[in-house]
Amino acid sequence: MRRGSRIALTTIGLLILVLIFAVWIRQTIVSRRLEELVAEAGLTWPPQYHTTVIFDERNAATFYNQAFELIESTPGLWTGDKANEQPQESRDEAAAYESFLDKFENNETDNLAPELNALRPWLARNEDAIALLLEAAKLNTCDFPYEADTFFPEPLHLPSMRDAARVLQLAALISAADGDATRAAELSWALLRVGNHLQSDRTFLSSLVRCAIFSMAYSTLMHVSPLESLPADWRARIDEELVLYANLDTWTDLRQEKALSLQLIQSFPTAFSEAPEPEAPTGQPATQSPPGNPFLSVLAAPWLRPNVIKYLELMDEFEKSFRQPYWKARPKLVQWDAEISTLSAFYSPATIGLAGMTGYAKQATIARTRAFAARLGLALAAYKEQTGSYPDDLTALVPDFIDEIPLDPFTGNPFIYRTEGVSFILYSLGPNLTDDGGIYLRGKRNQIEKDDISWRVPR
Repeated sequence: MRRGSRIALTTIGLLILVLIFAVWIRQTIVSRRLEELVAEAGLTWPPQYHTTVIFDERNAATFYNQAFELIESTPGLWTGDKANEQPQESRDEAAAYESFLDKFENNETDNLAPELNALRPWLARNEDAIALLLEAAKLNTCDFPYEADTFFPEPLHLPSMRDAARVLQLAALISAADGDATRAAELSWALLRVGNHLQSDRTFLSSLVRCAIFSMAYSTLMHVSPLESLPADWRARIDEELVLYANLDTWTDLRQEKALSLQLIQSFPTAFSEAPEPEAPTGQPATQSPPGNPFLSVLAAPWLRPNVIKYLELMDEFEKSFRQPYWKARPKLVQWDAEISTLSAFYSPATIGLAGMTGYAKQATIARTRAFAARLGLALAAYKEQTGSYPDDLTALVPDFIDEIPLDPFTGNPFIYRTEGVSFILYSLGPNLTDDGGIYLRGKRNQIEKDDISWRVPR
């Protein structure tokens, strides 16, 4: 072999060795950083897929699951592709359901007789389900079976929780229309409990569903609370549940959300390959290895590990920002969202886990704002019940009717409050930070034109 060829081969070999050494150094640094961040988050790497089942006779989840089997015929719950398959009776009930909710929402409750007559058969059919939901609401423990899917894991009970909330909402409004204040208050309290039973499942999806359930509860409470003689004991119990929603965005422990996202990132290379069926629940916590071809995961390690690091670093920034009041955190969250949008395609697994977090921050703040408004609204009702009129200023409610006056989470300023003759209006400026006079309005193409969050009496 010629001398020049030997030198060239030697040079190439040395370059390959240097490259291998550089890659090894890089992977060592990445692995150490990964171990550090995973340990700080209280997690393990690689993540373990798990199924946890905690069932006992005093677990609210057992009552929910029994109720779910009985409420399939709830009006308005038929999906679009099956709407034409439902019997005419169900179609009539669904139409009455929508009209009933519209009349409440638009404060047109003078003539509810047609809707009530159409919905009473539904109420009779669902008495057993409602009884089970009320039993569930009385219990503190609510642990559902959880299964992680191969891709985009989701707690399987969430759609049913939404359905349970709609059942309780409709039953509460029917009781309100009948003037049964005690029953309406009990059902409204149970509706709040459905959402709060999700509080131990601290994941992005569960928290969004909890916000959606509270949106129903908030609307229901505004229609139920003006009832004369709303029992004071139920008002106090309702307020206890509202406090839990008021603390919704103190999301200081994101381990469960992080664990799910790490599973998602780990399964990314094999997401579309055939995976084994998950093991059946056994009644005890169980673990199983990530599905798919582990060889692909090894090959993808130089890609996945930097994604995990980027994900955990950004989630740490999100968590620090979200611990602050939203009006302080908002600029940082906007900056955080912008940073994610500029990440290269290399970080696509990480961005999937991060997508929607700022949207959740806003939704959680809307829920918290509504909880504050509802607490103030109930305190104002109690004040009027005792004094005969509403106060000129919210500070009159402290300390006999509420422990302190909360600030508008969107502005850091007091809620806007004013009396209007024998009524009042109380509202937050909402996400757009504009005073829309206490009005929430959707315009064309479902765009929100005004987004004040208000509590108004009379409705």
